[in-house]
Amino acid sequence: MTLDIPNFLPLINSREYSIPIEANFAVTIENLFEPNSGILDKLGNVEEIISPSKPFVGVLNSDFWNDLPNSLTKAGIFFANSVTVPGESSSTARVGMAQVNNLFGGLLSAPILKGRADAANLDISFIETNMSFVDSVMRPWSIATSQFGLFAREPTSWQNFKTNVSINYLNKRAYSDEDYSIRKRITFFDAAPVSVEGYTSKYGATGANVQTRTSKTSWVYSTYAIEYPAFVE
Repeated sequence: MTLDIPNFLPLINSREYSIPIEANFAVTIENLFEPNSGILDKLGNVEEIISPSKPFVGVLNSDFWNDLPNSLTKAGIFFANSVTVPGESSSTARVGMAQVNNLFGGLLSAPILKGRADAANLDISFIETNMSFVDSVMRPWSIATSQFGLFAREPTSWQNFKTNVSINYLNKRAYSDEDYSIRKRITFFDAAPVSVEGYTSKYGATGANVQTRTSKTSWVYSTYAIEYPAFVE
């Protein structure tokens, strides 16, 4: 085998094989602000069920969400601090000659597949803001998910709290007029939050920098798809 250096050098200079910046990403949550059938409206309808002692009144129905730019609410974009995209794995074993007196006769066993492993949860960490998205939306949303379950329901059902969540990885520059800024998109279908991480608030030491707080949320989903909009002609 010989190295084809003349063809290799132009390859690493092409945009398809250039090294991206992994921190350039944006999270989109579908059907979050849609009127009547959006997640926020559904949470407002069931807030007395999921929190009977003191509903989340005044937050879910706040005009704050209505004052967001139309382009932002239409896309459902939220700039998360970090995401952990689950991997893929399969369970394996080896079979071969039966063991006799702790010997295998010098024969190697053969690998077999025992099945694809269950999908791990999607983890998304959101940065804390004055109007806390984590406490005012993700907390009641995760409660509603546990209350009403993951049954197959119509998308408009007031008990359906599943949606699609996309992780959009961005280019460093535009390549086309449509979806020009997205180099890779991973969409998780029928996703719903199932846990919201707790947090500790404390004073920092004298002279120490006070860090921004993030809260991790975990999502279940049915399946996922990966697209490359920037490379599709």
